[in-house]
Amino acid sequence: MWRLIKTVLVLTVIVGGATIVSFAGSRVRLGQYLGRNLPDLGPLQWTIAFGAKELPDKPIAWSFSYNYTNLRGLPRFTVFISPTGKILGSVPRNLPARLDPYRQRLP
Repeated sequence: MWRLIKTVLVLTVIVGGATIVSFAGSRVRLGQYLGRNLPDLGPLQWTIAFGAKELPDKPIAWSFSYNYTNLRGLPRFTVFISPTGKILGSVPRNLPARLDPYRQRLP
């Protein structure tokens, strides 16, 4: 019985560690994707989406949402990043183009 408990605890620690590393890597990738010098985007909300409906293949992805931005014409947006750090898409789909004017305006 002790061996089973030990195995379950070790697997829990391994899965938890992998989840933390995946989240940290995805959060860094989000920062690279959005770029620097953006005005205040408001609070960040994140979830793990098992089958993201907004994406064609409905993959497992980290979903990072800014729901109350101060950007004119872009009140909210969501970026989907795979657990391995690949950008899967965004809502709206043309998010980088819509963020470009704000990136160029600020020093």
